[in-house]
Amino acid sequence: FDSYTPHESEPNRSARVHGVEVYYLVPKTLDHDLERAARQARQSPLGYDQTALNSSLDTQAIVWDLLNVEHRRQAVALGRSIAAQVARQTGARNNGVKGARFQVLRDADMPAALVEIGYLSHPTEGARLADAAHRRRVAAAVSDGILAHFHEHERTDGFSQ
Repeated sequence: FDSYTPHESEPNRSARVHGVEVYYLVPKTLDHDLERAARQARQSPLGYDQTALNSSLDTQAIVWDLLNVEHRRQAVALGRSIAAQVARQTGARNNGVKGARFQVLRDADMPAALVEIGYLSHPTEGARLADAAHRRRVAAAVSDGILAHFHEHERTDGFSQ
């Protein structure tokens, strides 16, 4: 991991923290995002008329920014679906969906979510995580959350209700 920065997230050592939470990417600064959007627009094949997009770097940056906004909206919806399924199927506390700038999220050019399930520092959750059957239930719940989001996306053609 060449770009990994260990100080981004310190491990939680509190025995009181427990549950499931899901993270999505939040923007850093507008100037930085517009510069990154322009750079990515030049490198990324979009499903639009490239001739029109190449007419202006500003246009490319705007289109890429719109895509990033849509990715963020989809990532939040995906996160909610995953957190709800994990909480429902495993009894974990749903700590919700939160914005962050973790490297794994910054490198995704699509809707992305980082799921944190259980804390080894919590006595009950730590023991549950050691159980293979519990880990299978967690994996199935994450999968069900992804599928529920996918089916909702397909049902609405990607539009919010």
